[in-house]
Amino acid sequence: MNKLLVISTLQYNLDSFSQYFICVYCLVLNKGFLVHIVFLRLVLLR
Repeated sequence: MNKLLVISTLQYNLDSFSQYFICVYCLVLNKGFLVHIVFLRLVLLR
């Protein structure tokens, strides 16, 4: 897991990613906790 690469990427695309993350996070809250874990795993493994 390249956490530094992910962090630098998030800082570079902070605005667009923030909007995307808020939309996805709202959907995740509606779907449930299991989907949240799957989403986080996909983000970390990307």
